[in-house]
Amino acid sequence: MGKILSAYDKTGGSVDTIHNARAGVYATDEAQLAYQDRGAYNTYDYHQKDPRYAETNRKATEARLRDNLSDAYTGDPLGLKESQSLDHTIAAEWIHKDPGRVLADKDGPKLANEASNLNPTTKTTNSAMLQKSATEYVAWLKENKPARDARLAELRALEATGEPLRKDRAQELAKLTEQEKISNNPEPLLAADRTARADYEKEINTYYRSPKFRSDCLKTSANAGGRAAFQAAVGAVLVEAFAGIWDEIRDWYENGAQEATVGTEIKRRIKRVGVRVAKQWKEVLAAGAGGFISGFLANLLTVLINAFVTTAKRTARMIREGASSLVTACKTVLVRPEGMTLTEGLHEASKVVVGGAIIVGGVVLEEAISLQLKAIPVILPFADMATAAIVGATTALISTIAVYMVDKADMFGVNRARLMEHMNAELDLALQQQASRRSHLIEQLQEQVV
Repeated sequence: MGKILSAYDKTGGSVDTIHNARAGVYATDEAQLAYQDRGAYNTYDYHQKDPRYAETNRKATEARLRDNLSDAYTGDPLGLKESQSLDHTIAAEWIHKDPGRVLADKDGPKLANEASNLNPTTKTTNSAMLQKSATEYVAWLKENKPARDARLAELRALEATGEPLRKDRAQELAKLTEQEKISNNPEPLLAADRTARADYEKEINTYYRSPKFRSDCLKTSANAGGRAAFQAAVGAVLVEAFAGIWDEIRDWYENGAQEATVGTEIKRRIKRVGVRVAKQWKEVLAAGAGGFISGFLANLLTVLINAFVTTAKRTARMIREGASSLVTACKTVLVRPEGMTLTEGLHEASKVVVGGAIIVGGVVLEEAISLQLKAIPVILPFADMATAAIVGATTALISTIAVYMVDKADMFGVNRARLMEHMNAELDLALQQQASRRSHLIEQLQEQVV
């Protein structure tokens, strides 16, 4: 059943996340189409059109004219003779193309022109960075340091002759000198980038508090819970049906047929199996309820994981199977049958957890076996069916052995307690029998004396 229902699983889960969108993985066509239709980048929208950019640039210019403006990336003053540029620390074009921003449905120019992302620097630094991030720019400066040092030495040697440098060489010297300052002390630039990105990501991550995200989580979790409930309920029916069929086969073999014809005999026994299964309707409903809870929680856990790491398709099934085992184990401990102690509940829950771990391992094994079988042309059409049968049988066998070993390991001392209880009961019975015989002998002796 788990193999059949895994057809609904997707790489990256069933809910769109910022992380997955940036990795190019989408759960819905709607989100993917929204990114494709984001429109081309228009520098006018992110610069001249936005009033905050214009106002910040005007204030920076006024501060420079008052000789009160410093380069945000070097700390050097930007005087009247210095070039000036208002830099988007996180490049405006990168923000426009960010899949996370599009998924969160945030306005690009608004985010690009937040105060923490607008920093004054020189035109040469702004143009040199282009679309590079601060870390990429610092790495680029480090990579090009040998060539830059050699060119700086040439230009400074020319300057030292006392003859005026050509305009292009003077501009190149100023640019390389500024790059050298940032390369020698990149922390101001990196700090500005960290501040800008922290504010940017904080705004992008409000997506996770949006009604759409909550609705998608609840809807997909309910659907996942329904499928898991179906899987658990059908599984409970099949287990009882197989047990009934096995018992009927044994009874037929040991006691013989009770009807005149084979067809009538089979019909009667199938009916008995059906009645047996029908009597277990409460257990089937309970299994379905537990399946719904585990499926619901597994989907939410998958969404949470995909906020940080993109999960593979089979990972969703592993999470679901693991959640099912944990829910069953918790139910075994918290909602114990009458007469079962907490220690006994923990003992039974440990077997459930081990069995669940084997099932999760079976999902991993399934992928490897499927690839091997699909490599055989004759088996290719039946590869999925054969894989399910092989993995199912292997998992069942290993689970049985593992659960038996856990039971024998007796981590919670339940079996020892039961053995001691049994031994005490046997001793009590033996003592009662001895006392009864002793009383009988005394009575016989008294009768003889009389």
